[in-house]
Amino acid sequence: MASGTISLGTSGAILGQIVWSSSSNGVSKNSSQVTASIQVRKTNNTTQSTTGTWTGNLSINNDTRTFSIRKEVSKNAWVTLSSFTLTVSHKSDGTGTCPISGRIQGPAGTTQSSSVVSGSQTVTLDKI
Repeated sequence: MASGTISLGTSGAILGQIVWSSSSNGVSKNSSQVTASIQVRKTNNTTQSTTGTWTGNLSINNDTRTFSIRKEVSKNAWVTLSSFTLTVSHKSDGTGTCPISGRIQGPAGTTQSSSVVSGSQTVTLDKI
């Protein structure tokens, strides 16, 4: 099972990341299930949490899902804003890659309203 973390960097007092994993559907299907979760937390140099509606998007293999969710975010733990799973086909030789990307914007009306983190990476799936 392949897995990893994609950093979305830091903006203002927020950090972002995407945690992903994949599991094979087998030789007959020549595909994998890819799951990704986009997460946020506050940086360690702040003591205040931020509560509000966090917005953004998460994309697996160019299938993009937007989110708008009210959460309280502090520096103590990663908070998942969105997650989904997608079937990704492999090449005929059993190898596979998958682009994963995401973007998070801080809640309107808070000190983090102009904070935006984003990033992307093409990940390598386990050969079937």
